[in-house]
Amino acid sequence: MMVSKEWRQSVPGVRVLGAILLLAWAGGQGVLEAQIQRDPPLVRHLEFLASDALRGRGNAQPELEIAARYIARQFQKYGLEPAGEDGGYFQTFPVTTAVELGADSLVTFFALPSQPVRLEMGKDYWPVAFGPTKNATGPLVFAGYGISAPENNYDDYGEIDARGKIVVAYEHEPREGSPNSPFGVGGLSTYSSVLYKVRTARAHGAVGLILIPDDFHHPMTLPGWRPEPGPPLENLGIQVIRLSRTWGNRLIRITGRDPFEMRRWLEGHLTPYSFDIEGVQAALSLDMIESQNPVRNVAGLLRGESDELIVVGAHYDHLGLGGVGSLFSESAGEIHNGADDNASGTAALLQIAHDLSLEPRRRNVLFLAFAGEELGLLGSRHYVDRPLYALENTIAMLNMDMIGRSSGDLMVGGVGTAREFRTILEELDEASPLGFRYAETPLSPSDHLPFAEKGVPVLFFFSGLHGDYHKPSDDSEKIDYQRTFQVAEVVKGVLRALDGIDLEPAPGGGWEPEETSADFDLNRNRAPSFGSVPDMDYVTGGVRLQQVVEGSPAEQAGIQAGDILVGFGGVPVRSLYDFTSVLRRLSPGEAVEVVLLRDGRELRFTVLLRPRP
Repeated sequence: MMVSKEWRQSVPGVRVLGAILLLAWAGGQGVLEAQIQRDPPLVRHLEFLASDALRGRGNAQPELEIAARYIARQFQKYGLEPAGEDGGYFQTFPVTTAVELGADSLVTFFALPSQPVRLEMGKDYWPVAFGPTKNATGPLVFAGYGISAPENNYDDYGEIDARGKIVVAYEHEPREGSPNSPFGVGGLSTYSSVLYKVRTARAHGAVGLILIPDDFHHPMTLPGWRPEPGPPLENLGIQVIRLSRTWGNRLIRITGRDPFEMRRWLEGHLTPYSFDIEGVQAALSLDMIESQNPVRNVAGLLRGESDELIVVGAHYDHLGLGGVGSLFSESAGEIHNGADDNASGTAALLQIAHDLSLEPRRRNVLFLAFAGEELGLLGSRHYVDRPLYALENTIAMLNMDMIGRSSGDLMVGGVGTAREFRTILEELDEASPLGFRYAETPLSPSDHLPFAEKGVPVLFFFSGLHGDYHKPSDDSEKIDYQRTFQVAEVVKGVLRALDGIDLEPAPGGGWEPEETSADFDLNRNRAPSFGSVPDMDYVTGGVRLQQVVEGSPAEQAGIQAGDILVGFGGVPVRSLYDFTSVLRRLSPGEAVEVVLLRDGRELRFTVLLRPRP
């Protein structure tokens, strides 16, 4: 069913429930009693979990515990047995949610004109993130803005080797906010985020990252420092610091280059200006005082007749008030509600528990809501290391993550981990209004992965990335409830099928992808961006474009609203299905020939595809 805005506004607001729950929590109540009785459950659960009252369900926040108790209460209400520790619904484990710095942090540059030089924290540098070890030492390499985006014809790492080195890079991005930006129009793109730059440096083998201020676009902006109580640090896998403007410019000048002229080159040419900073090494040593916080997986059992078990999982934590994990650079302190990521999967988990609770079953079903996913799959890894039920009796694990924003497709990963999975899914595909896309391997980074690593067959259900991912704008009003219900129906169908058959795990766990598989992951959108909105009422032949998105590849190639698409990538286009089928087989960065009709004339254009925003 499609839930209308008017219908959702006609029921009691979830903020009232949130206030009640917060008062109950503040008063030390052990069980959350306040409930709003309205159907369907999935909508109620999603809107509560994604409400401002839960402040983004961050792993360091008390609201995560409110969410955990809410989920446990629903399990109890639906008749699921407590499956956690000590006869309850919880499995508790500690996570490192933040790190403060002790007095012994050091940043030292060697082989400068006055060597060695030790920098002063809070004046010369500001720590940003840390890695698994206290120290990072290596030669320096300058990597422009630290962006590797060959799909946008831009790669600061294209001509350097960053392995074992400490990367120096500017903050933000070239042509920031310009209509001629290679990364989008209207402000900073995700390529400018600290998280993106850190992950890119790590992927290229760097042991550390030094960010220097972008005073080309922000000449009056100085990086802030709050000595009391100090900004929390996050574990991003390598040591990361931010230099002062003075030291950033000094590093560039010792190479004989002028910082301003170098940035003018980057701005004007959009070509790499990357090089080894010869003769200079750095040592980054961060004195980390870890702050640990207990969080909980929530476990409820739907008992069957055998000892065998199927796990259904979804993570319920998110980013809280943002921080380094946010992909919106100006979001510090803003609530990241995570409606799609992953209130959608958790709400579907509860809906499925509700729907299956009265059905007799051959096998047990363990419903698991994981904490710590956003910190690195910590909840699911804790479970497989200390399983509540023997893994040898666990025949399969089904995981739902970000299933609330489908445009009609459902991506299913891990299909190759058991021989019977594809047959089950193909039968469900025929009856489902969703279009299934398969990945043989389980390699997408979500909570099914630790189970797959232990040899458990897994399926991962995912509806795709979108522009609100890890941003404050991932709110419940953007959820497509009809599609979310449809995904939940598919997962229920898989559960029912698995209850009546024996699975044969694939040799090697199905980790080797087939040549024909269309594997996907959480860092790639489901298809490259073309940038048009089709006219759904046009059925004459071809695809008439109702709108061409400003700044999109289609607009940049000269395509206009009203054009009729009749050929794409050498394939005749008779319908929207023809167009989307070809588009999904292409990748960002590819140039594709487009044939269209405009005012009765046949025109040909070449469009350079790019990733979806």
